[in-house]
Amino acid sequence: MVATQLYDNDIEWKQHASAMQHLAKELGRSNDEISQMYEKTLKELKEHSRIKNFLVIFASRRVRELLRAR
Repeated sequence: MVATQLYDNDIEWKQHASAMQHLAKELGRSNDEISQMYEKTLKELKEHSRIKNFLVIFASRRVRELLRAR
């Protein structure tokens, strides 16, 4: 398995951090809970993707679906 750096630069980190804050607020969950799920999901997605432009959308969608299914 190839190790994946989670964030390539500060701009990417800010985009994902904003998405995590939005999800926490939208779903009424703690920032810690959302960030753990989001970063795990993001890592999985990054390992298998070649185009990374839409990872914020895909990671947010997956975390939202996981939490709503609970």
